[in-house]
Amino acid sequence: MKTTALLLLAMLCLPLAAKDWTPAPALPNPSGVTVINVSTDAQLQAAVGAIASNQLIVLAAGTYTLSNSLWFNPASTVTNIGIRGATGNPDDVVLKGAGMTSSAIPHGMWVGKVNGMLIADLTIREVFYHPVQVTTDSSNVHFYNLKLIDAGEQFIKGSSGGSPGTGSDYGIVEYCWFEYTNQGTGYTNGVDVHGGDGWIIRHNHFLRINVIGGYGPCILMWNGSSNTIIEGNTFINCEQAIALGLIDRTPDDHSGGIVRNNFIYRAAGTPQGVDSPDAGIMIWDSPNTKVLNNTVIQNGSYANAIEYRFGTTGAEIRNNLCDGAITDRGSGTGGNTVANNVTSAQSGWFVNAAAGNLRLSASAPASVVDAANAHASVTDDFDGNARGGSPDIGASERGGTPANQPPVAAAIYSGTPNVGNTLTLDGTGSSDPDSGPNALIYAWTQISGPSVNISGAGSASASITPGTVGSYLFRLTVDDGADTDTADVSISVSDPALTIDTSTWAMTVTDSSLPGVSTRQLTYGGSGTLTVSVSADQPWLSVSFDNGSGGNTLAASASGTITATVGSVAGLSKGAQAATITVTGNDGTSHQVQISFQLTYSDALGNSGGGAGGGGCAADHGAAFAAPLLLLLVLCASRRRRI
Repeated sequence: MKTTALLLLAMLCLPLAAKDWTPAPALPNPSGVTVINVSTDAQLQAAVGAIASNQLIVLAAGTYTLSNSLWFNPASTVTNIGIRGATGNPDDVVLKGAGMTSSAIPHGMWVGKVNGMLIADLTIREVFYHPVQVTTDSSNVHFYNLKLIDAGEQFIKGSSGGSPGTGSDYGIVEYCWFEYTNQGTGYTNGVDVHGGDGWIIRHNHFLRINVIGGYGPCILMWNGSSNTIIEGNTFINCEQAIALGLIDRTPDDHSGGIVRNNFIYRAAGTPQGVDSPDAGIMIWDSPNTKVLNNTVIQNGSYANAIEYRFGTTGAEIRNNLCDGAITDRGSGTGGNTVANNVTSAQSGWFVNAAAGNLRLSASAPASVVDAANAHASVTDDFDGNARGGSPDIGASERGGTPANQPPVAAAIYSGTPNVGNTLTLDGTGSSDPDSGPNALIYAWTQISGPSVNISGAGSASASITPGTVGSYLFRLTVDDGADTDTADVSISVSDPALTIDTSTWAMTVTDSSLPGVSTRQLTYGGSGTLTVSVSADQPWLSVSFDNGSGGNTLAASASGTITATVGSVAGLSKGAQAATITVTGNDGTSHQVQISFQLTYSDALGNSGGGAGGGGCAADHGAAFAAPLLLLLVLCASRRRRI
């Protein structure tokens, strides 16, 4: 069924700066996802089987020999999901099937009931059917920086819903590499989409995509597809490059769309020696389609570089540079404009035609350079060079001034988000693909939350020290002197004040003038990495806390015991006493709580004193009796106190 682009289409259609397949510019994770890290096939299969909205599966580097296809097929539609390699290099993460002729692993990935998905930064190879199949109930799928190698059938397949015009919509395929290492099969294409609307296929590299018998375009959009944009791709020694529409049908097999700035090269003869090649660009039953500024060099392997056929009406075919004819094959065509094309191109006009580098060389003649008519739908060339008012014919603008590629902002933070902690706002992941016209300028601003000073707001890395609990939102703006980009980072700040249960506290008092020692422990509950100390409200009370090993602190979220020792009771009167305990949490903030206790004395004879008056414990008792004890009983508050 048709789906709308209301969810995630803006993200999927972001223009990216680099041209051609390599290098692909870094692509941030989709907004709002939870990352699920995996490093084995078993973990991967489990993560795929349990996929939920707003989850991104990230694969550690390695080769994953698939035990099954990755079935993204939840019970109901999920949104904003993804799967990508961890390193950004597709060679580092390889999903491997059982081979093109083994049905043990039918697909690399099956994508069903998904609206909004990123598939990026990995290789899928050697599967029986499709490296990726997208069903008609899935749309907004973004294929990015992939290597797809040796598929038994189509490399990316968008299934039909059963009638023309029903299929997966709004896909984007960019910076992907499609290749047969030797030879294709009897039923294959690079990207084959039935009934899809609004697909964008750009900056990809297709190598040796050939079918054994029949038609095998690298890009085939048909069965009611519409509004496809195909631009900036390279095709080398493929049987056919691009087909918008393939058969004559009602409604039209394809309609609308633009094919522009593509490099298509094929050597003389028959690719791989198994099947006769065909036209580089075919517009068959695709009315109102534009074919603009492409370069098609086929070295006589097929007579026609561009063909339009069947019900193709209202098309524009302009400013293309070819070494073969542009031909109307009839059967219902009419009202098409074919103008200002060159069909006599020579290999010497290009930098390195055999390698697919069809940029114009110094040998390009005046009939090509500055000879095109400017067109509103073609403002730059294959490399992103601005066309200007006197553009060249073909996909490459010789000596063109590169159009500025906007910077890409990336913002994260580091540090523990607690009150009193210093946090780093990190924009160092931002980039400028063409490094200009000026060095990046950074600006951090606060969008919402309790007011806080931003230190270093004009640098790539800034810092804040929040003093209040709350949700904070900061925005990084990067400016290259011509364009800007922004990225937001949100931080939820909490106060790790500890809850301490004083009801279990007891304290040991040791008088150095007595031979006896009594030991009890002070226990508490809390969280965080702590430094705990006690200060007295009377100068003669000195108490220090440690954890029994010289003052080490407890680990975050741990519980344990702390022994408190009173080094001297000189001048300490009997009866009610008080002390203040100061707890310094990992936020750097001190919290205080009062404790109270009753001081009593006891000795081995059972004599004791206490209360407001009463006797004392004479020091000479220690000479007459073994191990006399001086015990401080702490009568602590039974309630829990929040500090």
